Amino acid sequence: MYGRLVGPAHTSALTVTINLAKALREHGDLAEAADLFQAALGRIDPGDKGRRAQFIAAGLGLGRTLTDQHRAAEALPLLQRALELSRERFGREDWRTGEAALALGLCLASSGQQVRAEPLLREAASTLELARRGHPRLAQQAAAALAKWTRAPRRQAGGS
Repeated sequence: MYGRLVGPAHTSALTVTINLAKALREHGDLAEAADLFQAALGRIDPGDKGRRAQFIAAGLGLGRTLTDQHRAAEALPLLQRALELSRERFGREDWRTGEAALALGLCLASSGQQVRAEPLLREAASTLELARRGHPRLAQQAAAALAKWTRAPRRQAGGS
């Protein structure tokens, strides 16, 4: 409804779409979440620096959702791009960059690439620990992921 009032590519409509997709993902409705993240990405010009934060959020959300759906090969380029853009836009110490590092690290780890995942999980845990007060759930997720995947038997970057 809101998108019809202001137009689906309006900044506020995109924010609503991305937030709804995040809520659906957290609720477990992965297919619907993926569709909404994809729709949001389709409405954002990646070159528009004014919408870079929304592009990062939508790409990160879609990548996390694809990882949850065991579609790591599809998620990987989205998450790599989200981390790259987040570092560029927000800096390495920002919680949003920590969240992107966590998502990419989890994607790599879940696809058997623990050696590549570990430095990202360490980066995420360190960055998000500094932001624990404002983002306690993310900080806890990063710490738990680091503990889980650094105890797991290591596999090489190819997943074998």
